[in-house]
Amino acid sequence: MGIKGLLANLSAAAKTIEDGGGTQSFMRKGNISEFKGRRVGVDVSNMIFKFLCGSSTVADDFHQVPPVPLDSLVAPWFNRFYAPFDTNQIQTVMVLDGQRNPMKAGTNQKRADATKLALDEMNKLRQKGVVEDLDQVRKLKAKCTYPREDVLLCFIRCCALAGVPYYCAPIETDFQCE
Repeated sequence: MGIKGLLANLSAAAKTIEDGGGTQSFMRKGNISEFKGRRVGVDVSNMIFKFLCGSSTVADDFHQVPPVPLDSLVAPWFNRFYAPFDTNQIQTVMVLDGQRNPMKAGTNQKRADATKLALDEMNKLRQKGVVEDLDQVRKLKAKCTYPREDVLLCFIRCCALAGVPYYCAPIETDFQCE
């Protein structure tokens, strides 16, 4: 989940940070090799979501009923995802969101309702089988995709096999920058 107002607040804060007498922005494009030999935390929840939505094969398998195991797709993706960290000798700590936050019951219900509508619409478009509707189906898939427990467990197994530490938050966390 995103952090409302984060980029605006970071941009403002970056203008006031002093480093050795000169202002330095901590928001800049760079190369992962700049972190060589360092330890970094990686919030992988959004990366897993992008993985699930990014490939038509993964997205199609993800939405099968009953659910299809995705282990054979998650492991190769993990290896590609982790390779730049490993190549650059960057010690990573992977961080995953936990269950939906019960304090956000209203938001969670809206998500569930939107997911149901998107799934219903996606199934109608699939039944029509019209090629022009494929872009709409992809957009709908993104609305009803979430990191399933089996996908997260496979990711955790991949971390364990690679010797990569990971932390799972008990619930998802959202912060608001107002």
